[in-house]
Amino acid sequence: MLISGEKIASIGRADRGPERDVIDATGCYVLPGGVDPHAHLLADIPHATAAAARGGTTTALSFTNPESGENDASCLLRRRAQVAQGTAAVDLGLHAMLGDPEHVTADDLAAIRQAGAGAVKVFLAYPSLGIMCSPTRLFELMTQARRLGLLVQVHCENGPLIEALQAEGLTAGRRGAALFAGTRPPEVEAESVASVLATAAITGAPCYLVHLSCAEAMDQIRLARSRPRPPVFAEVCLHHLLLDDRRVTGTDAGDFLVCPPLRPAGHVEALWQAIADGTIDAVGSDHCQDRSPVSDEIPAQAGGTGGLKYGLAGIGARLPLLLSEGLSAGFRSKCWCGWRARIRPGSSGTTRARARWPPAATPTSWSTTRPGSACSATGRSATGRPATAPGPASTRACASAARSALWCAGAR
Repeated sequence: MLISGEKIASIGRADRGPERDVIDATGCYVLPGGVDPHAHLLADIPHATAAAARGGTTTALSFTNPESGENDASCLLRRRAQVAQGTAAVDLGLHAMLGDPEHVTADDLAAIRQAGAGAVKVFLAYPSLGIMCSPTRLFELMTQARRLGLLVQVHCENGPLIEALQAEGLTAGRRGAALFAGTRPPEVEAESVASVLATAAITGAPCYLVHLSCAEAMDQIRLARSRPRPPVFAEVCLHHLLLDDRRVTGTDAGDFLVCPPLRPAGHVEALWQAIADGTIDAVGSDHCQDRSPVSDEIPAQAGGTGGLKYGLAGIGARLPLLLSEGLSAGFRSKCWCGWRARIRPGSSGTTRARARWPPAATPTSWSTTRPGSACSATGRSATGRPATAPGPASTRACASAARSALWCAGAR
């Protein structure tokens, strides 16, 4: 296979001239670079994108994360200038996050579209942060976005219901990681998904639902697609495929806090089934280069030190673990590798910055994962079996590898 200018120029016999670099890939899968559609990388672009590159991801889409009081369109332009400085080790695009959706104007959305954004993201949770989008505002934004050709991405959790559950839990004396995770049950996600899909159908706007995590949400997506309506795109994240809620019951529960939280094992299996039947369109990492603090209203466990934080660093682990666990779950190698390559760069992002290669401290012997994790560029598993051989029997069997990889993926 001849690669020229980051593209496959030909497949077959090629002249091995002295000017050409030759890589012997005997016994390996040769794949296009992975695309991570969901990440938060701007706190440290060089290290976050270096982790992506080492994990086989060559294009990542990051959210703009406006500062408090910052105009969303202005933030997009500021972040675009930051990305254009050329410190990224992979191609990097931007999603425009709406940090103050109740005050975003039609002109703001038009400016975001004019700046090159293909998508905006809103939250139906986090009222205490001032970023929660009301049902009325979601209807207005979807109507305007459809006219402008913007895709609306939605974080689907019922914020007011979560607040009510948290207040009830605090009154009952609950605290810590168990309170944070336990007051965001699958029902608050499923209700929100149903509401968003109804609004999208009314407005005629396509939508992209991020980090879905429960069986009920998958049912809602299937139901919506069974009827004539605008396109609906569904995304899941690596940690919801590999880890379950047993991780938030131990002494290290705070290390595994994410939003939405890790679910019981039955939901993990439902997500894999949704990948198998085509319900899921994309798998992201939701990589957080900096973990976010949990609301002060949720105190840490008695005897604990410091405040709770949530978020995982998974951009480096996403592709290797997704591939190896997919093969372990019984996906045929050709079909599975083809599925993960469906996501096209720039499909919902904005202007892309070209990568600077090599990233800092690139190892001379490049591997897609840490030694001992699920799979590597050598085409062999951690046990030395060829990559085509089944790995662990269960999709949860590499939880320990997933845990270390999720944490080490963003480490400096």
